[in-house]
Amino acid sequence: MGNYKSRPPSSCTDELKKKISEGYAVVRSRLNDDVKPRFDAWNTIQNTCFQGTAKTLEEQLKGVESLDERTEDHQLSLLHLICAGHSEQQAEKIVQLFDACGDDEAKKEMLLKHQSKNGFSALHFAVYKGETETVEELLAAGADVDFGGRNKLPPLHLAVMCGNDELVDRLIEHGASLNAVDFVHFTPLHSATYFAHEKVRNVKFKITNCLKVYQLDLKRTALLF
Repeated sequence: MGNYKSRPPSSCTDELKKKISEGYAVVRSRLNDDVKPRFDAWNTIQNTCFQGTAKTLEEQLKGVESLDERTEDHQLSLLHLICAGHSEQQAEKIVQLFDACGDDEAKKEMLLKHQSKNGFSALHFAVYKGETETVEELLAAGADVDFGGRNKLPPLHLAVMCGNDELVDRLIEHGASLNAVDFVHFTPLHSATYFAHEKVRNVKFKITNCLKVYQLDLKRTALLF
């Protein structure tokens, strides 16, 4: 951004806005790339995770040798594929996958923390797609509600970016930090202010009220763009 002293404040502000906008555009692009179906490149159980029935997956899991297999293209786990997929039974599939792990907590944790080639967890996928029931199952299984991953993008920030006030509620209920910052050093309230989408008022209201309830540090004033 060059020497701030030699440039008009408005110029620096415009450049900052541009960098923030470009950063979030990259996030959307990477997420869209990750959740895109690639049926021809996936094996049978991977395709079932994405679009098959829960009953079919249950049968296939009985004979699978390893639950930590990945797709060759984007390094997606079976859990990623379930969260990226299209079916009313996706939440049920998550339960089946973790049941297949048995008492192996390390295996469950590995599935929850594994990141795709583009740096996203299964929880990121579920939040981005707006799948509330799927998100609930992941959190119930022990997913870290504040896990930002390589992209430094906490799930709550992603829900705010998408304007999903229901998921904002759920994530806060599960203890999502209201002081966490993302890759542009935005708190959730900063994000709610920046993304002036249709539901931003509800999102800002929820976050602001929670901040008051928990008496968190409000010295950082949300940037008004």
